[in-house]
Amino acid sequence: MRTKIWYSVQSGGDGSAYPIFMESEELAKIDQEFSLHTDSNDWAESCEGCITLESDTDIKVCDGIETVESLIAEVDDNYDADDDTRPTKRYNALLALREKAKK
Repeated sequence: MRTKIWYSVQSGGDGSAYPIFMESEELAKIDQEFSLHTDSNDWAESCEGCITLESDTDIKVCDGIETVESLIAEVDDNYDADDDTRPTKRYNALLALREKAKK
């Protein structure tokens, strides 16, 4: 069995970096483009990619993997209607990806 795990590398803001695992290539690209997890990634170029795992038995991922739904919920949870702080381009990109997945 082969499984691809997509990631989006984030800046820790102090010179460090860390990966966030994503359910798809498209989601990793959206995360990089709109810096969904930080205000700015400060990268010179996009830092998403994947690793391919292969095993003779089922592969089970035990750590969290971001999904379209979890990122939409994160934006909704941080939305302040009084300030209209929802990042429109990010949110619309996530909604479009969710609609694409439904088809």
